[in-house]
Amino acid sequence: YSFCTLLENPFQTKESKKKQKMVFGPIMKELVGLGITVGGMVMRSTLEAYRTQAAKNVAAGLTNTGSRVQRSMTRDEALEILNIKPKNKSRLSEAEIRQATINYRKYFEMNMPEHNGPGGSSYLQGKIQGAFENINKK
Repeated sequence: YSFCTLLENPFQTKESKKKQKMVFGPIMKELVGLGITVGGMVMRSTLEAYRTQAAKNVAAGLTNTGSRVQRSMTRDEALEILNIKPKNKSRLSEAEIRQATINYRKYFEMNMPEHNGPGGSSYLQGKIQGAFENINKK
């Protein structure tokens, strides 16, 4: 016997069981419909919130990198990371580009993580790499 069978009234007639099912059927149908409606509303509002936040991130210059959101590096930040002080910020001279390359290699190697000990930082290497790529963009 199931639990529901134990709860049934043994003296209940087939006619009264049928009436009971007829009463609970429409109620259950309404409850299921209500659950589907509420679930749909929650999903739509969640999707709309996600879309809104994504649009705000794009407008603010943020990029999604896996599990975190990062702001794109500006040219001024890239120049500061590579310790370059250009005369003209919009266009670097050949000497400044060579100096940026030298500084990039030096800083990148200085921050190379050692395999079994303290040393560099992968995070800083990523920043240095990003700065170098930013400066070399056309």
